[in-house]
Amino acid sequence: ANSAHELRTPLAGALAQTQMLKSELRGNDARSRAAQIESSLQKLIRLVEKLMQLARAEARIGSADEPVDLARILELVINDFQRAAGLSRRIRYRRDQGAELRHPVSEDAFAITVRNLIENALIHGNPDEPVDIRLEASGIIRIINGGPVLSPAEMTSIRKRFSRGKTASPGSGLGLSIATELASQMNATLVLHSPAPHRQTGFEAVLRFGAPQ
Repeated sequence: ANSAHELRTPLAGALAQTQMLKSELRGNDARSRAAQIESSLQKLIRLVEKLMQLARAEARIGSADEPVDLARILELVINDFQRAAGLSRRIRYRRDQGAELRHPVSEDAFAITVRNLIENALIHGNPDEPVDIRLEASGIIRIINGGPVLSPAEMTSIRKRFSRGKTASPGSGLGLSIATELASQMNATLVLHSPAPHRQTGFEAVLRFGAPQ
């Protein structure tokens, strides 16, 4: 965790300098090389962020002493994604009438979990199809995206650290393993389906908590 934290600032500085350099370069070849460096630095920054999340998960931050309004945290995370360029129309959120979600878990752990699940759906799902997020009256969270059906072996593999399955999309292969670890600490279960229920294709992640408090 300390190492990942120490890497954030110099990487952010290197990225900013690279972006400034790219804007000043005139030759196509030079700009192309600068763009490759920029892309590599962005991948490193994403990996460092995931390693920090993994370190927090291993520190067992999942539980809390008092019940927390997790529905509010879920909607804050969704709003963050919706404000991102090009994502507002892809995310469809529905909260069933009377749906509440209160449990004695860490707000940080819950936010990391749902952020990773939504991020995976956006990155690995069909970009032409929406990501549907639903908070049911029972307190279950469902996140559904389009895409090809995964085999049973792939469904097992994607929960492992640094396993990315058959995809060309960017990523570290840590998101689902972090979400699975934190879910267990929050007295919740994370169930994955492919194809998504009632569909021929797609993927669904279901986060189900224990008895509400």
